[in-house]
Amino acid sequence: PDEEALRKETADNLVDTELLLQEAESRGLEVSDEAVEAELTSLAEQNGMKTADELLEAVEAQGVSADQARQQVETQAMVEQLVEDENGPVEPTDKELRKLYDQVKEQQAASGGGGQEIPPFAQVRDQLEEQASSQETGKVATALVEDLRKDADITINL
Repeated sequence: PDEEALRKETADNLVDTELLLQEAESRGLEVSDEAVEAELTSLAEQNGMKTADELLEAVEAQGVSADQARQQVETQAMVEQLVEDENGPVEPTDKELRKLYDQVKEQQAASGGGGQEIPPFAQVRDQLEEQASSQETGKVATALVEDLRKDADITINL
C-alpha cells in the first residue's frame, strides 16, 4: 500500500475518533469502569474465555497492552453512547435481521460455499443482531463525523 495514503488514512481515523470523543464529552456522556469491565467480560465470553483478565492476557500476547485494550473498549462504548444519544437506541427488527441472514446465505452461495453450511437463523440471531447494530452505529458515527468536521479546526502535524 501507498505509505502516504496509509499515513493520511491513519491520521483521518485518529481525527475522526477524537472528534467523536470531544462531542461525547461536550454532551456529558461518560463510560464507567464497570461498563468497560462488563464489555471486556462479554468479549472474553464471545471468544471462548472465562474472564476479562484471560482476554487481556491474550491481547497482551498479541502486543497490545491491557491499558490499550481497555482504552479501545472505552472509546467504542463512548461512540455507541454518542450514537444512541444522536439517533436513539440501535434495535434491529427481526425483518432486518432476516434480510441480513439472507444476504449472508447469498454471499456464501456466490463464493462457492467452501463446504460450510450457514447455521439456522435462530442459532446465529445474536451474531446477526451484533453485526446489524455495528453497521448502524458505523453509519450514524460517519454522518456525525462529517458534520463535526465542517465546524472543526483541525491541524495534523506529522
